[in-house]
Amino acid sequence: MGGKQVVKRIQPRDVEMLHMLYQYRALSTQQLMRYFQMSAYYANKKTHIMRNSDWIKSLPILSEKTRKIGAYHCLTDKGISMLQKQGIPTNRKAEDLKVTRRFLPYLLSANDLMIDLAPFGWTMRDSREIKSMYGLNRGNNIHGSLTSPGGTEYGFYIFMSRTLPKYVMKVVREIKESAIHNFIIFTKGQASFRDFISEAACPGKELITGGSLNVMPYTFGKAYLQFMADERNMLRVLSEHNITSLSEKPRLYTTFDRLVEHNGEEKYLVSLLDTDLMKVYSLKRYRKEAFDRDQRRILILTHMKQFHQELLKDVHHLDYEEVHPSEIQAVGMTKTQEG
Repeated sequence: MGGKQVVKRIQPRDVEMLHMLYQYRALSTQQLMRYFQMSAYYANKKTHIMRNSDWIKSLPILSEKTRKIGAYHCLTDKGISMLQKQGIPTNRKAEDLKVTRRFLPYLLSANDLMIDLAPFGWTMRDSREIKSMYGLNRGNNIHGSLTSPGGTEYGFYIFMSRTLPKYVMKVVREIKESAIHNFIIFTKGQASFRDFISEAACPGKELITGGSLNVMPYTFGKAYLQFMADERNMLRVLSEHNITSLSEKPRLYTTFDRLVEHNGEEKYLVSLLDTDLMKVYSLKRYRKEAFDRDQRRILILTHMKQFHQELLKDVHHLDYEEVHPSEIQAVGMTKTQEG
């Protein structure tokens, strides 16, 4: 009988997989399958051989009820030295890359963002790199940063379905004290979505970032960022809703998106598809005097009309145009992976 099957000759894909595990600390089998476009059979075979070669170790992903729901993989010291032999600089040991069970769901969710957004021109820095870059405390909860194809960097946080009020308050405090000006909060559950907004948009105590503060359900957020990677996608949706773009950024109200024509009338357009709380803050300040001067209503682009109406209940001269999330999905997904 033959011995264990091991890697006999390292292939470019092996090096790329090891390098990804070094950069992102842990990747699930599903993530490797999606990123490398491998079948489940091939991914399992590949990780099995790498494990036999002592380059990686594989551990179970457990549900909240401690039931195994998958596996994730991380590098061993032998895997790191294999990268060094291939000329790839490394300065961390396997021990430095270890992930606690508590942090694992956040890390895998962040890595999901990287895998799904990279083909659309987005790049990601992980939490350690961001903390080091901005001199943030090690205990800071930030999960990393995403940089858009246009070069805007957003610090991001991921909220799971159950989020304690003290965690929400801690994140609000961190954002308030941060040198980063743009943020995206991804939420996995309605409760965490609403809890963060009620804390950050509390009248008289609003969290002001000096940039943008987007709050989006996690799955919709991924589709929206893919969609927003190409300006033509937004113009197409506007056209499908019989909205004509007249100009970019209004001079007086730079937080509003653009000037448009809608139902034969000139209006300011504000897209709340990203539930940017800085736009909400500006909308609340567009009071009667400003409307009397400009004589322009504001058209809100929304995929959650009732919630946005509730947020803006004290603001008049608003019209709402509903965009179904599937329109964002469909348009966003039309972009192909162009090298």
